[in-house]
Amino acid sequence: MNNHASHPSGRLSRRWLRGRPHQRVRHHLQWPVIPAGRWLGRAAVLLGGVLFVVSAHAERSVTLGILSFESREVAEERWQPLVEYLDGEIDDVQIEGAIAGYAELDGLLENEQLDFLLTNPMHYVRLRDQYALSGALATLVPERQGERLRSFGGVAFTRAEHPEVSGWGDVPDHTVAAVHEDSLGGYQAQAMELKRRDLSMPTGDAIHFTGMPHRQVVDRVMGGEADIGFVRISVLERLWEEGELARDAVRIIGEQAYAGFPFVASTALYPEWPLVHLEEAEGQQSSIGREMTTALLRLGPDHPASRAAGIAGFSVPMDYEPVEELARALRLPPYDAPRALSRDELWDLYRTPLVAVSTALLVFAAMAFGLMVTNRRLKRARQQAEQATRAKSEFLANMSHEIRTPMNAVVGLSQLLLDTELNERQLDYLKKIQRSSRMLLGIINDILDFSRIESGQLELDTGPFDLGEVIDHLATLFSEAAREKEIELIYAIQPELPRMLVGDSLRITQVLTNLLSNAIKFTPRGGTVELEVREEAGAGSAAANIRFQVRDSGIGMDAEQLERVFQPFVQADASTTRRYGGTGLGLGIGRRLVERMGGDLEVTSQPGQGSTFFFTLQLPIGEVQGSAPAYPATRSRRGPLDVCHLETHEAHSGEVAIGQARAEPGEKAADCPKPSPSRVPDLTGFSILLVEDDAVNQEVATQFLEKTGARVRVAENGMAALDAVDDAEPDLILMDLQMPLMDGFEASRRLLETGCSRTIIALSAAVLDEDRRRAEAAGMRGLIAKPMEQEVLYATLMAELKPAAGAIRRPAQTQGAAAEPQQTHTDAAAPATLPAELPGFDRARGLEIVGGDQSTYARLLQLFKSQLPDYHASLIEPLRTDSVPDRQGLHRIAHTLKGSAASVCAVELGERASQVEAALKHDEAVSETQIDALEQALKEAEQVLRERMAPPPGGPLPFDERL
Repeated sequence: MNNHASHPSGRLSRRWLRGRPHQRVRHHLQWPVIPAGRWLGRAAVLLGGVLFVVSAHAERSVTLGILSFESREVAEERWQPLVEYLDGEIDDVQIEGAIAGYAELDGLLENEQLDFLLTNPMHYVRLRDQYALSGALATLVPERQGERLRSFGGVAFTRAEHPEVSGWGDVPDHTVAAVHEDSLGGYQAQAMELKRRDLSMPTGDAIHFTGMPHRQVVDRVMGGEADIGFVRISVLERLWEEGELARDAVRIIGEQAYAGFPFVASTALYPEWPLVHLEEAEGQQSSIGREMTTALLRLGPDHPASRAAGIAGFSVPMDYEPVEELARALRLPPYDAPRALSRDELWDLYRTPLVAVSTALLVFAAMAFGLMVTNRRLKRARQQAEQATRAKSEFLANMSHEIRTPMNAVVGLSQLLLDTELNERQLDYLKKIQRSSRMLLGIINDILDFSRIESGQLELDTGPFDLGEVIDHLATLFSEAAREKEIELIYAIQPELPRMLVGDSLRITQVLTNLLSNAIKFTPRGGTVELEVREEAGAGSAAANIRFQVRDSGIGMDAEQLERVFQPFVQADASTTRRYGGTGLGLGIGRRLVERMGGDLEVTSQPGQGSTFFFTLQLPIGEVQGSAPAYPATRSRRGPLDVCHLETHEAHSGEVAIGQARAEPGEKAADCPKPSPSRVPDLTGFSILLVEDDAVNQEVATQFLEKTGARVRVAENGMAALDAVDDAEPDLILMDLQMPLMDGFEASRRLLETGCSRTIIALSAAVLDEDRRRAEAAGMRGLIAKPMEQEVLYATLMAELKPAAGAIRRPAQTQGAAAEPQQTHTDAAAPATLPAELPGFDRARGLEIVGGDQSTYARLLQLFKSQLPDYHASLIEPLRTDSVPDRQGLHRIAHTLKGSAASVCAVELGERASQVEAALKHDEAVSETQIDALEQALKEAEQVLRERMAPPPGGPLPFDERL
């Protein structure tokens, strides 16, 4: 079948796959005396005949596979003489041997590299159907203790003094030792005896597999580690003969008596190892199979090959049906799955119903075919629709992420400008910009959440949380909005609520934020909005049914509007959208989030009487760390009074409040500040490290932080952050996640490994669940989304740093702090000149990002110009030479170039870098066209900046010198 000269090595010895340099051509040619006139013609005929005979008798190569569990040296010494014997007995055929275990032999069979196989009976049964093996050509006759046997079986035994084991019925209740579950004589034969008696084999810790040799099983039983042992026949006799085990020390379980069989046995007998021929090879080389059988039967017990192998030779093949029956009964391969009946068996069993069914199928064949075609079309259409939905969701997620980055500058700088001196018109314009940017940011967040829900990527982040902190956070967010509309915002919180719960606090806050925002938006001036949180019965002692309810006195809805209020992109009516704004996504997202958490968001409403949205979640009760104060019903309404530095008292009813007011008249507060867009905490004395690589984000975040009076240091990547913490450990670290050299994840892990105990807060424009999980895994305590909101930032700082109660910065203090960094840059060096035109750059957009500050934009361009030459060596050259050992590193460089170009509004260069980055991210080849375009854009940007941007006096100025 195979004419190969070698096999895969593995456990195979090269001597088993040896080649032979000669051909066995045993022909002696005698030349007759031929007249000279006829010699030439007869010579040609004779030469052709010789070539035919030589080619016909050239040696063919066949391979005999032999199963062995012994070492290579021992197996070679045992089986090499048998291979040489067969090689010498069969003319014109080169016999090669391949010794291997189960896996190696299966691999050789799969690759059609074996012609004959000598293996154990169970292995033969398993391979017979899969590899089209023939019936056995011969059966091995081993010699054990001087006895020549063609059959073997198994023995079950116990210690003679064991009082509780006498027969097979006692086996299931005791521990058993065996060599391996694949051993026919040492496990499977005994399992068959239990099966015949409807007894079960011990499992789990009650069965001990010792591995070869069988002697280990005997040692386990005699040592008391197991009650019963399973071994192959002749194992006990050999130990008795060698004096290592006394005959009366063991008791045989279920001993069988077989005429002429010299060994004790507890099971039925099964045939010894077969030698088989592949049927395909048998068809091609049938004569080799016959010659192989003849040579095997001629092998005598005194031949050196027999003595080396420890056998008495081979006999005519035995019946292997008992082995197959055992495999079927025990559900062993290939019968571990239900056997498929053949066509003839099916026909015999079900002839009458099959005829009836066939007739019916003929009637419906045309209909079935039509339905099949239709289903295929529908399936294809559904797949296309699902693919389009996934593509849409991925596009929305990517676009939302890209929009958030420039929104950081819009929201942040507008908030900073509100604290500067402005005339009335400027203040009006700026407030409109801020409201519009916040509205746009809300739409972006809704689209991002909706896309993740649609694509199935939204996952819950469950963990312990403080319900009181969630309510406090909501009070901080909505107190100013309610105050502007003169709405009474009531927090009806049940005092006995469990404080620590386990759930996704971020998603619960998101749902409640949307409900409260809608309630304030749709409630007219002077109305009422109430958040009620209470516990309902029925959850048991380990959990709590928490009902959240938001009620308003707003415009309300009719029955038709209620039916579609939770549908995406749908509002009550078109006039509502025009008057109040919004996308109609919030309630749809909220309902799906509540459903993911195991609840159901519902609503009741009447036109003109307001609406009530409510849902109930069953949340496990968490462990309280320390003493948790009870819920005060008015706690969330103290904020405005704290700003005015007023001493506050609580009352449980209106009558009690009137009595307290009459008994303890207060004093007039003379210095209560005017309401401001956000309460700036006083963090004087605290040190904060900002780790951020983007220049614009550095500027915005630094302005926010310095308004608090805290000492701010800036590091541009994770490596710099490690050095900064090593110099002086701050009180809190704000860590960007995506940075060059070392990202925020790795930097946080290293800081914690080196013993840094300070809180690390993540900063990210992605705001994906994966980022949150990775940030938590790296040791970060929370995540602040970009664009950065002052309220969220300050709430996080107050929660983590815990300044003194009522420590709020006044406007004069915040303005002085905000002006300080600008003075630092002004004093450092004279600013660079910004030209009127910058080809390839969106100058207007660049100025908009930096709040119209030309000197800041010019410094950014100078810094960008100094970085551009490095990209030729770090990015262009590796792409040109196809030297890309680290595609992830090149992707990071391309990402950095894209981000830098976006920061200074280098439009063409940013687009080219984005194309290269996308190819590297998806592990695709970067085309020459893309490389050429990127290189050209780099050169053009360098030329424009070199010709039009004059450096400041004293050379280029680094953007930030505060670290």
